[in-house]
Amino acid sequence: MEATISSSQEAIELEEKYGAHNYHPLPVVLNKGEGVFLWDVEGKRYYDFLSAYSAVNQGHGHPRIINALIDQAKELTLTSRAFYNDKLGVAEKYVCETFGYDKALFMNSGAEANESAIKLARKWGYLKKESQIMRQSLLRLKEFSRPYHNYYFGLNGSACPEKFWSFYAGF
Repeated sequence: MEATISSSQEAIELEEKYGAHNYHPLPVVLNKGEGVFLWDVEGKRYYDFLSAYSAVNQGHGHPRIINALIDQAKELTLTSRAFYNDKLGVAEKYVCETFGYDKALFMNSGAEANESAIKLARKWGYLKKESQIMRQSLLRLKEFSRPYHNYYFGLNGSACPEKFWSFYAGF
């Protein structure tokens, strides 16, 4: 797929036609980043004050991070959590010892982190508060958590616009 976008208008029209509309972005079409700066397809420079909602606080194209990514990708790009790997335990140990935690749980996304927090809070309520409502909720949660594609059901009620709530009644 080699496609070159020549204008912001062209990129916006493509997204409007082919993209699912779950977000309403600003009418700026970015195509390059370096350090704290971003450029749009017309070449206008911006300060990146948003930092992809803090996902790129380090800036764009930081040489040490790029080199670390390349070095790691040459060895092993990504493994499923269905397997162990030789990096995760080392990272978990570092986080636990540095911050005084008992356990660490690395996530791929904010959705995973929020979903895990919901599950932990519900489990705590079940185990510590022993309420009948929490026991029933935890049982329902276990049912929804079994298949991978349903991991994020707990977030639907908090993240979906009101017009979609009827599709997820009870969450």
